[in-house]
Amino acid sequence: MEPGVADADKQYWANSVPGRLLKPALETGFTPSTEYRVDRLGVRGGQHGALAVEGDMYCPSTEPELLSATVDVQKGVIDIATYKTRIKSRKDFALHVKEKAKSPGGKVILRCPALGPSPTVTCPPREMMLSAAKKARPHIEPETLEQEFLDKICTQDSVAFDFSAMQQPAQAFDYGTDEWEKFHQHARNTVESENQQLKASGDEDIETAGRRRVRGMSAAQIIITLLLVNHNIRKIAAFLDDEQRRERKTAPPAPLRRRERWANRYTKTTGSGDIRVYNTKVLKRTADPRPLRT
Repeated sequence: MEPGVADADKQYWANSVPGRLLKPALETGFTPSTEYRVDRLGVRGGQHGALAVEGDMYCPSTEPELLSATVDVQKGVIDIATYKTRIKSRKDFALHVKEKAKSPGGKVILRCPALGPSPTVTCPPREMMLSAAKKARPHIEPETLEQEFLDKICTQDSVAFDFSAMQQPAQAFDYGTDEWEKFHQHARNTVESENQQLKASGDEDIETAGRRRVRGMSAAQIIITLLLVNHNIRKIAAFLDDEQRRERKTAPPAPLRRRERWANRYTKTTGSGDIRVYNTKVLKRTADPRPLRT
């Protein structure tokens, strides 16, 4: 299977030890997509002055209401429409990736969102490149900046962040966005539908203990694995059949019944199903010139 996005609920990515699930998945090429636990929402630490919020690093001068958007919507302080607006606005303050980590244990180079060829905010201490597009951007107020307290992310062109510390909260899509919600909801509905099909009576029926009358967890796992393989093969075969039906512009001709595959006086057919052809052939072979009764 080609590596892609691995979606699961909070029971897996949020509670599993990173060394047993997250790191092996990332090394294989899979990227997680999941929900966060309540204790991991909002600002949860950071590095070099940047704030870690739900899988991304943000400018330290990001407005507090943007950083706490997810917490506020779960508490009922704001509605969904306001939450979506704040999530979209918050993305402008996310740090930009200058150089990705070459290994899971390496460093990723990030820079201030006001720097680079495509800045997303403007900041008094930062000078925008002349080649940057002229468009409206969120502006960081000078009173929120105190020069003596500025960290590396606000004073250096770029900073090396510990990639291993950023792995656990990271996701394939920006958390809370329409893209994340569309994929996550589709994935969760698909999983629940598959679980229902596997447990339903008539096919695999893995919920019935009678389908695995063996002793021991290992033996039961082998039986369950065989049932899952059978389910997958059946689904793949049905998918390929549907694809072939869509590719064909016209319906395939119905096969001839066994009794219609040769000249038959009773059915008046010669293999093509045409009675007139049958009558013509029979009249040529018989001495009686009278036509056959139909």
